[in-house]
Amino acid sequence: MKTVRLLFFGFIGFMVLCVLTIRPVNIPENESELLVAKGELVSVFEGVGNDIVFRLKDDDRRYYINRGLEQGLSIQNLQANLGRQIILKYPEHWTLMDPAGSTKHLSMVKISGKTIFSELD
Repeated sequence: MKTVRLLFFGFIGFMVLCVLTIRPVNIPENESELLVAKGELVSVFEGVGNDIVFRLKDDDRRYYINRGLEQGLSIQNLQANLGRQIILKYPEHWTLMDPAGSTKHLSMVKISGKTIFSELD
């Protein structure tokens, strides 16, 4: 009986860990619900799975547009904005795959007041 109970709680614990690890990013409906990062754009490059990754000066985090290349964005066009001030907006999200929150899924990108990318309706 003790073994069955141990297996049951072990299975429940495993399922909780799976959910915390692979939970999807929730995309808010309103821009006001997004967190904001502002700074000087220092690099733009292709990430895994056709993602576009942004790095800001004095910021250790990486910000990415999921499958950005598949959405018609061009890394070369974005790199033309290196050195400019950029506004990155992203939802609050935590997962076991990135417990320190060093990688952020972007919902909106603005450069010089112009929206370059938005996944909001």
